[in-house]
Amino acid sequence: MNPKTVTCSFKMDRELYNTYKSVITKKGANVKGDIIQHMINVIHSETPNVETKMEAIEEVEEG
Repeated sequence: MNPKTVTCSFKMDRELYNTYKSVITKKGANVKGDIIQHMINVIHSETPNVETKMEAIEEVEEG
């Protein structure tokens, strides 16, 4: 077992899952890959990049 991975298991409504799967497979994606990509997008949207951090530091120093 890889210590850097985690197994996720959860229950959800079957109709919701089937509808979701139908939507994303039409786009050429799969459920696992789409969920992982969503997680990455959430992390990136909540994590300021270096430029944002530098701008914030400059604002504090100026203000």
